[in-house]
Amino acid sequence: MLNRFLLKAIWVANVCLMPIIAIAQSDYVFPDLGMENQVRIYNRTCHLQIHKWLKQNHFKDSVTVKEMKEAFYQNYKYATSNNPYAGFDSLTAPFIGGNNYPAVIITEVMKSCPEKRLRPFRGIWRNTNLLLQSLTDTKGQECPKHIAQIAKRWQHLSDWYHGDVVWLFSPKNYMGFIVSGHPAVSSFYDGTQVAYNYYSGPTNFFQCFNQRVLDGDWHATSDISTFALSNFLNLAVDIRNIECQFSVLLHEKARGEYTLELLLPQEPDQNVRIAFSEMRFEIEHLPTDFFLPYYTADFRTMMGRYYLVTVNNNGWIIKDYMDIP
Repeated sequence: MLNRFLLKAIWVANVCLMPIIAIAQSDYVFPDLGMENQVRIYNRTCHLQIHKWLKQNHFKDSVTVKEMKEAFYQNYKYATSNNPYAGFDSLTAPFIGGNNYPAVIITEVMKSCPEKRLRPFRGIWRNTNLLLQSLTDTKGQECPKHIAQIAKRWQHLSDWYHGDVVWLFSPKNYMGFIVSGHPAVSSFYDGTQVAYNYYSGPTNFFQCFNQRVLDGDWHATSDISTFALSNFLNLAVDIRNIECQFSVLLHEKARGEYTLELLLPQEPDQNVRIAFSEMRFEIEHLPTDFFLPYYTADFRTMMGRYYLVTVNNNGWIIKDYMDIP
C-alpha cells in the first residue's frame, strides 16, 4: 500500500474548495494518471454550488443506503432495458453545450394546463424554451386527432405555465431508479421564461481522465471513469496471488465522504474479504466530493454507484453495473 502521506500530497484534501496542491511537493508522482491536470479540470467543472442549489430547491430528499441495497438484489440479474421515458413528458434533442441530448421532464407539466382535456396526456417538447411538438397517452400512443388540434392553441408553455420545470438529460435505468447526472431547470413567470439553469460537468473526479471522448452525454465516459479508478487502485494497493470477484455499493457516509458496502457474495471467502477491505480503505480516504450525485425521476439525489470488481493477475478491474448488459 502506498504511503498515505504521499497520497494526500497529490490527492488534494478538498478538490473543489481548496487550492490545488502541486504534485512537485511530493517525491511520488502518478505516472499513468497525470493527476495535476485532472485536479484543475475537476476544480473548474464540478460546480458544487449548482448541486447545492438543486438540493435546496428541487431534490430535497435522497435515496437511502437501504433502498439502494434492496434495489440491487431485486434488479442486478436483469438487463436495465426498461424505457426511462415511459410515463413522462419528454424533451427532444435540445441544444445545450454544443450537443443534442434528449431529456425526460419529471415535472408534471400537462396537469397544469388550463385546458382540462389535455391534462391526461404527456407532452413531447422541443428546445429548451419548451414548445409543444405532440401529445401521447400514458402508454406512449399518439393522441387522437381532435386532441392534437386543441393542443395547437397551447403550444407555447410560457403562455400558460407558471413555475419551474425540471428535467433530466439522457436518463438511464440504474437498478430500477431512473437517473441522470445532468439535471436542468427552466423557470417561467408571467408569460416569460425568466431563467434556465443546468449542470453539464463530470459526475465524478475520475471522468476527468477522458482523453478521447469529445462528444456524448453525461454517461459517455463512464468506462474511462472506472478504468481510471481501477488504475488508481492498482497503484495504491499491491495485492498479489489473489483472485476473486465481488459486487459493491459505493455510497456517501458523511458529507462528501464515501465508503463501500459488500453486496455479493453474501458469504465472502478470505480473498474477497481481503480485497474488499483494501478497496474500502482507499475509497474512505479519497478527498471529499470526488463523486457527485445522480438525480432521480422522483426528485431525489442518489449518492451511490454499483460496481462489479474483479481482482486477478492483471490487477483491479472495475465495471459499473450501468455498463453491464
